[in-house]
Amino acid sequence: MLIRVAQPQDMPEVYKITHDVYVGEGYCETQPDGMLRHYSHIDNIPETIVFIVEDNGKIIGTNSLTFDGPKKFHVDEDFGDIVEQIRQENRKVAASWRIVTTDGRTVILKLISATVEKCRDEHVDILLCSFNPKHARFYERILGMRVIAEKYCRAVNAPAVLMRGDAEQVFPAWDKFNKKRIR
Repeated sequence: MLIRVAQPQDMPEVYKITHDVYVGEGYCETQPDGMLRHYSHIDNIPETIVFIVEDNGKIIGTNSLTFDGPKKFHVDEDFGDIVEQIRQENRKVAASWRIVTTDGRTVILKLISATVEKCRDEHVDILLCSFNPKHARFYERILGMRVIAEKYCRAVNAPAVLMRGDAEQVFPAWDKFNKKRIR
């Protein structure tokens, strides 16, 4: 398994895997072209990194990380007031989104690791994520994140929670989780 940053030619496969997983989870309806391009306005901007996991040349997982900038975040669409309040803290903020896999927990953990380490390298102070509420406990446990709001996500017509992780909790929680996992 290889994890790397997606190139423009990888994006159709990113959209396809996202579509297939989201349809399978009931988060969205089947699209005629079999691709889900939600939040495409922040896909190809310098502030966004799209990570992919490949196995034998096939993309089996993806996650996106966006640093705050003029195009804002995916979570601004549903949680704009809260995100604006967080921006007022004058700390470096990033948002992680579109984490999906066709291959289970190992791939998810590789994507989380790449995201957390990039946030650490870039000195991110606050990480925002949105997930289906059923995933909140997992991210609370492994990253020390907390739910700060809940709404219905308009982009995929499914329930969503906005989670916040401060560097002071996320990095130590991730390190602790990894130490236990390696044993």
